[in-house]
Amino acid sequence: MGEFPTSTATDTELIALGEQLEGLLREDMNAWLEWAPRMRAAHAEVKDNTSALAVAIRRTGCDVAQERMSELEHDMQPLAEEIIAAPVTSLGGLRAKALVALWEALPATASHQGAFDFPDASRSLFEAVAGMTGLLPLVRELEARLEADEESKDVDT
Repeated sequence: MGEFPTSTATDTELIALGEQLEGLLREDMNAWLEWAPRMRAAHAEVKDNTSALAVAIRRTGCDVAQERMSELEHDMQPLAEEIIAAPVTSLGGLRAKALVALWEALPATASHQGAFDFPDASRSLFEAVAGMTGLLPLVRELEARLEADEESKDVDT
């Protein structure tokens, strides 16, 4: 991450929180990409038989990936709440807030459409902020990984 000038001690703290969140976001994406194909496999195995789904989730290893995602969310949520509550006076602080938005836009289901879930026009605003704060390469990297997972769904079925 590039260095950004800070205007206040609050922004210095906000930037540090953002750096922690960014590392966890990368881990969370790795865990999600491990979980999604396993969850799809479990669902494909059982079709509409929900009673067999728990067994299939264990058999595919989806439960382990799901547990890791829960641990990461447990670590990320307090950071995100602090970042959301903090005032921002620099690009570095804005970057921290954009990381929270990126985390919140990750697909919620294994049967995603290969993209982040930004409502309507907020995608454009987010991309502008990501460009200004140096996050666009990370966004593009994560999108490429989501698209690769989306494409693997066709191979899996």
